[in-house]
This record gives sequence, structure tokens and C-alpha cells, in this order.
Amino acid sequence: MDAEWAEASSFIERNTPANTSKSRQSAWRAFREFCGSRLCDIVVSSTMLVMFVRYLVQDRQLTATTVRSYCYQLGAHFAPPGSNPHLSMVVQQALRAASSLGPVVSRRKLPATAQHLRLVLRDHLQHSGDFVHLRAALVWCLGFLGFLRQSELVALDLDSVWVDTVTSKDGASRDAVFVLVRKSKCDQEQKGHTVVLAAGEQAAFDPVSILLDYLTVRNNRRLMAPQRALFTTAVAPFNRVGRDFPNKTVKNDLQHLGVADWRSYGSHSLRRGGASESWRQGISEVVLRRHGRWKSDAIFLYLVPSDAELAEVSSTLLA
Repeated sequence: MDAEWAEASSFIERNTPANTSKSRQSAWRAFREFCGSRLCDIVVSSTMLVMFVRYLVQDRQLTATTVRSYCYQLGAHFAPPGSNPHLSMVVQQALRAASSLGPVVSRRKLPATAQHLRLVLRDHLQHSGDFVHLRAALVWCLGFLGFLRQSELVALDLDSVWVDTVTSKDGASRDAVFVLVRKSKCDQEQKGHTVVLAAGEQAAFDPVSILLDYLTVRNNRRLMAPQRALFTTAVAPFNRVGRDFPNKTVKNDLQHLGVADWRSYGSHSLRRGGASESWRQGISEVVLRRHGRWKSDAIFLYLVPSDAELAEVSSTLLA
């Protein structure tokens, strides 16, 4: 029996998805740091887990989903063999402690606006031929116009983007940027999804020009040839940027613009902002779902009406 159990455990470990393994590592790292800060032994018990959950909710203000995930991941390490860690008494006590503290503070990021996009692009594109500025401009274009998530931006390779022509309803042709999103949280089968970005005739900025200018500067750098990543670091050996690079880019740019609450924005602000602005311009929900790769009603969390639009409800009723 012991040999069979060891073999089964080894099989599960070998076939655990990478994102699940990272979640386990995050939970244990946070728990170790918590115990170390209080000079406690790293022992998972009812008392320690309840204290840890209170710390996650009150001090770190993590979302309810993250707190539950941490509890389950820690519970999996001490649950009796063959039992369900989700039903463990220790885990249930910790979850009850979390619920007794009231609702967790929401950390949903504010949506970026089209005005933010224009100001940021104008600022970056003043530095013609500069790798860092062109890289940031392209992050804003793909994130805001393509509704790309942070993980999707970082995972893009050189062969994930290209320029081709599209034909409009009136028969006119124009260049457009095509983005192949190979890895996405809503595409577990990794079938891929293609996003198309183009500018109108009166647009102040063109994503095609920004992409081509960035690629020209990027590919002219030494030692760049072997690197497949679209977004790389600014210094040798030019590795793929870190997972939080888009988030830092958005915050830094908005802070530079003088936005007072710049800490309330992040990489997901581009996705929320692009979807909201498109919705206000009359783009249909069907097109938005396709463009943003939404398969559920979660799309409505991204469509944020302005105060003026909300006021129209009462104005219409009083007309």
C-alpha cells in the first residue's frame, strides 16, 4: 500500500499544472514569512492557520478567493491520506475566522481612459527610437486596444504579432496589427485567439507604426537574435520581462502624468478601460466578447459606466 501511495503521489506531482504548483509555492512562502515575522515555528495547526488567515484579510487585504486558495493549499499538506483537504476541520475553522471579519476589501483596479492612453502615447513617442519608451507605448496599445491581460502580454513572442491588411465594409484596405494570444486563462485547451488592431484615418496614433518602430529598435540590438520574447529587458542578456512588468509600466506612466490615485491602477486597468471605452462608443456586446475573449458574464465587470451615464437613468425617468 505504501508503495502504491508513493507512486500515486509522484504521478500527481509530475502532472500538476504549472499554475497550480505556483499557487502552492505562494501559499507556503507567505505562511513561512508570516511565521518568521512572529518568531513562530512553521507548524500548520488550527491556531496558526486562523492567525494566518486574519493576517491575510486584515493586514494584506487579499481577496476572498486568494484567502480560500491559500487555506486549501496549506490544508493539502496536512490532510490525512485519502481525505479531501477542502473538508479538513482546520481549513474550515480558518475559513470561518475569515468570514467573521466581514467582507474583504475589493482590490479591483480602476479602468484607464482613452485620455490616459493618448497622453501616455504622446509622452513616450516623443522619444523617437528609444527602446524603453517604444516598449511602454506598445504595452499600452496591446493592453488597452487589444484587452490583453498582463500574463498574455508577457507571454507574447515575436511570431505572435504581425502586420497584414484588413478590408472595411466600404471596400477600403488598411494595415492592421494581428496578435495571436496562445496562452490565456480562459483558453485552457490553448487553441489560441487572434486579436486585430487598426487605427482610423483620423486617429492620432497608429498601432501598426508603434509596433514596427519597436521591432526595428528591438531587432537592431546586439545579442537579441536568439530571444523569442516580444517584450525583453533593456539590458543584456535581454531576457523576457518579468510577470509584473506591464503592471509597473502602467503605474509608472500614470504617476509620471500626475494622476493623483495612480496606485489604484494596474495592468488590468488597460483591459477594463479598453472594454469600457469601446462599449461607450457603441461596440456591440458580441464583438466585445469576441475581442476580449470572454466566455461568461464576467464581461459586465469590465463595462464601467461613467457618472454622466448613470445620471441618465434618473433623467430619463423624470423627462
